[in-house]
Amino acid sequence: MDGYIGKILGILYHGEQLSYTSPLLHQPSDPKSPEEWRIHWQKQNQPWRTEPEIPLARQKELSKHLAIVPNIEKGLYPFKGMHLSRADVEWLLAAHENGRGPVDWSDEKQRNRKGLDLRGADLRYADLQKLPLARLRGALTWRGGTRSHERATQSC
Repeated sequence: MDGYIGKILGILYHGEQLSYTSPLLHQPSDPKSPEEWRIHWQKQNQPWRTEPEIPLARQKELSKHLAIVPNIEKGLYPFKGMHLSRADVEWLLAAHENGRGPVDWSDEKQRNRKGLDLRGADLRYADLQKLPLARLRGALTWRGGTRSHERATQSC
């Protein structure tokens, strides 16, 4: 897909081949220590991040899972059964809605946005303290009725 976008941009810019890399897939190489990462995330306006950036291969893997459309009836969720670390969740929050980032509950205009969908993810041992998890989808609602809830739970 990235190569295709590069070709289109190349056509638009008089046949020049442009290199296109998704802004969500990156691997900073400068920060080394926890303090350097803290400063890096402050500069990126992501002060809630505490972990080093996840490797590019993991970013690509998580990006593929983000493309999965949830289906409650079939018990299908983007991260179902997948172990996620705090670093994974931090990256997913930063990448949420094509890089728009997490829902900022203090901004009333954002309160209708959908939050990150982590239903079915294995978050055991992941310290999620102080992460901006407003509107997070982490469980099924009871509004859908008992039967659909039972079917989805049985297939988990």
